Amino acid sequence: MHERKALMAEKSDAFLALPGGLGTFDELFEALTWKQIGLHAKPIGLLDVADYFSDTVRMIQRAEHEGFLDRAPLAVVDRDVDYVLRVLLPHARHPSASSTS
Repeated sequence: MHERKALMAEKSDAFLALPGGLGTFDELFEALTWKQIGLHAKPIGLLDVADYFSDTVRMIQRAEHEGFLDRAPLAVVDRDVDYVLRVLLPHARHPSASSTS
């Protein structure tokens, strides 16, 4: 799994997490950790379908409030996929024309 995550990080322009299981959480938190320690500066977003990530976001905000994070490394958290993509796409090297409309 580590090799797959490393390849994903190398090839991606941004990270977008959709509701999922432990593999999704593993990938999300590794991307967050790598951003926090400066291994990448790519934006990270969560598509918060039916408030799926609301508790996760609160946990991250609490870690920030308690001083464990200087600043939460998320770029965007929202239920609206179009909004999330509008925030993340400007960071893409080659955004597709169909994705920006």
